[in-house]
Order: sequence, then C-alpha cells, then structure tokens
Amino acid sequence: MAKTAKKIIQILGNIRVKIDALSLSDHDEWSSVCDELEDVANNLPKHAASLMPILSLCLAGLRKMAANEDCNSLALFESATTALMAAEDFLGKKPDREARVADAVASLENALNPNINQEEPGPAITINDAASQLIQLEPGDRSGWAKLDALLEELAGNETYPDSGREYLLRASEKIKGFLEANDQNAFSDFADVERLIEKCIDISEKFEDGDPGDPPAGDGEPTSPDDPRAPHDTAEQKTIDLPEDLDSELLAEYIAESTDLIARLRGFPAPPRLN
Repeated sequence: MAKTAKKIIQILGNIRVKIDALSLSDHDEWSSVCDELEDVANNLPKHAASLMPILSLCLAGLRKMAANEDCNSLALFESATTALMAAEDFLGKKPDREARVADAVASLENALNPNINQEEPGPAITINDAASQLIQLEPGDRSGWAKLDALLEELAGNETYPDSGREYLLRASEKIKGFLEANDQNAFSDFADVERLIEKCIDISEKFEDGDPGDPPAGDGEPTSPDDPRAPHDTAEQKTIDLPEDLDSELLAEYIAESTDLIARLRGFPAPPRLN
C-alpha cells in the first residue's frame, strides 16, 4: 500500500474517532473536523479520485451538523461514519470495496435528502427507542454511547414532549458526555443515572398524554432532603430495624457483595470492586 494511501487512511480514522466523541453543541469542533475532511478531499491522489463523491457527501452531512441545521442528525452521524469507513476500505483495497462505497453513498444521499425515494415517512423516533438502545449498549462501545447521546439531544429538541421531560433527556445526554470525556471504560459501568433519567422522561410523557403537565425537574430529579416535597412520606410511622448484636458483620458484608456482583452480571457490566 502506498504511503499516501496509508496517511489518508490514518487521517480518516482519526476523523471518525473525533466525531464519535462530539455532541451536536460542539460547533467549533465540528467545523474543525469539516476543515480536515475538506483538506483530504482536495488533495486526493489520482488513483483515489473516485472517492471524491463520497467524501463530498460526507462533508456536506458534517457541515449540516456543524451548523445545527434542521436534519436527522442521528442518520447523518451513522451515514458519515459508515462513509469514512468505506473510504478507508477502498484505499486499503479491501474486498467488495466498490460495493461498500456505493452503499455508503446511497445512505448519505438518503440522510441528506430524506424525502427522496420515500413513498411514506418511516416511524418517528421516540424516547422508547432511546431506552431500547441503552439496554443493548456495552460498556466499551464508545460509538454506541455517542449515538445514544445524539439521539437524546434530538429527542430533547422535540417539542411534542413536555418541557420537564426534555430536561431529563438533556441531563442524561450530559452524563453520557461525561462518560465519553473520561475516556475510561469503567466510567460506562455506572449507567444507572442515565437509565433513571430516561425512565423519568417516559413517565412524565405518559402522564402528559393523560393531561398531566408534570412538574419541572429539580436537581437530578431525586429528593434532596426529607423535607423535599418530592420525598415519599408514609402515612404510618417509619420503623427502624435493629440487627442482632451477635450478627456476623463479615458474613453480612460478603452476602451484600455477592448480591451486588450478581446484579452487575445480570446487567452485563463489570462487577464493582470490593472493598477489603
């Protein structure tokens, strides 16, 4: 493989890594990525000139996202990522590289012009799609978490959802950005807050459909003190549990640790470290 092709493959790969970690609000970073891709497109060697159409479409899609234009950002994000991978395969002379480039071009064209070749619109993306996507995510799937982030931001801009529900989606998006910025796989193991915030939005949306506008969220949506009006209050007097004095504390701690490990394995995430 020529040195020029290897260099371009490396640049395209770096661009993919960068857009995986970007959110829709990172306008300057998107513009910088677009400038990098434009430089690649303008300096393609003769043997790679056939990549100009796909890189031009990819650049158009990224510029739409950089300008925060009205578009299906999730579809553009996925199509642009696929297009960059197809271009890398073409330069690397991988099998079926021409077919991959053709498929990626068609995908980009549909994402940029969603009304072309569509007799009926597809089903609208809902908050339930976000919940389903979260369940299927693996801790180290940075691309999957970035896609979920983009989906949450898109749903947060959907005015058919109540304002209080959209606020929860933005907070879930912020937490995912924190995972991505940490650049640590272990950061993704604690996704309970993201799950809870999405569930809050689903609950508020269901009540909204029944005529209940819901209350605006405060903090992360959880009671901050016993006096918080959102805190649960039992009509009966609350009771405390007195543990036996001869209880084996080490045995109790081991039981709690094993239960925590089991829950973590069922969720498909690494078990938290045990404290000795």
